[in-house]
Amino acid sequence: MAEKKNQHFVPRFYLKYFSHELNGKFLSIYNIPKEKYILKGGLQGQASKDYFYGRDLVIEDALGEIESETSKLFNLMLHTHTTPSYGSEAHYTLLAFVLTLSSRTEQTGDMINETVDKLMKIILRDDETFKEHLNYVKIGYEHPTLMSLKATAENLQVLQDLRFKFIVNTTDTPFITSDHPVIKYNQFYERLNKIGGHTGFASKGLQIFFPMLPDLYMVFYDSDVYGIGSRKEEVISVSDEKDIEFLNLLQFTNAHKNIYFNEKFTLKDLESLKSKGVGFRKKSLTNVVEYKSANNDLASLLHTYSNDTKIGLKLTFVKELRKAKKYELGDSVVHYRNKELVDMVKEEKGRYF
Repeated sequence: MAEKKNQHFVPRFYLKYFSHELNGKFLSIYNIPKEKYILKGGLQGQASKDYFYGRDLVIEDALGEIESETSKLFNLMLHTHTTPSYGSEAHYTLLAFVLTLSSRTEQTGDMINETVDKLMKIILRDDETFKEHLNYVKIGYEHPTLMSLKATAENLQVLQDLRFKFIVNTTDTPFITSDHPVIKYNQFYERLNKIGGHTGFASKGLQIFFPMLPDLYMVFYDSDVYGIGSRKEEVISVSDEKDIEFLNLLQFTNAHKNIYFNEKFTLKDLESLKSKGVGFRKKSLTNVVEYKSANNDLASLLHTYSNDTKIGLKLTFVKELRKAKKYELGDSVVHYRNKELVDMVKEEKGRYF
């Protein structure tokens, strides 16, 4: 059991692809809160904590199985220069890995606990037993990512309609990654400038960006809203430096504490990224908004939502479709990407959970 004490929330096999000369031992690190640059840092202890998922190793072992299958797929893609087709077993392996990775990180855990803390302090603020102590405590779970991993497992089917494509970086500037590398974005809602969070699993316009390698990104997207490259292209070569800059900016903005990169990402690249990215960093991960009842002083509605990443994203290979530009939001608060799929998953959850 001791050998699994240090549990990675970003897998080591994945970080190795961003190591210096692919040696699997060292990579460059920039810690954003401390503004600390490490040219050659050890990979071993990165993105990990002791017993992060618990001492019983149930979740750690389950995640290890997902990593094992995904690692084989990464190696296959590298050596054969092939990509999975939509609906294939490899497609669902990558989807499960990416969404699980998004749900298992320290940042996701902090987001859950931030929400719990804010909610409970509103609920308990008038309670005589607790109100004097609330400013001195943080309320949350010991292992909050167990909540997000459970939610992902139960709702993974909702994302099976997302199409995906691969972006090949042909510039001299490599892609970087981070301690929270999966970015959920929504250019559709960013254009409409609507309040609230719009990167839920079932949201219309959802995009998911993931750097697989220093020269390869995977993008899942709502194909009713966006076109990526030409219709028949599954792999898109990108030579525009601004595209690479935007994708790296997503990593910097979305990172919890650290970004990681290989020896080809220069100090000049880092300084440029810092100057552009600092202003987009989130001051808090979630919002809790209280709406007071007009008829009952003791009643209120609490609205919680995540603070979405927003950087004014513009990519030359992504176009918003004409029908999406004409789409009317109306008075509806929720706009599902695929209502039938959502209803099917809800029915299945009611049956088994």
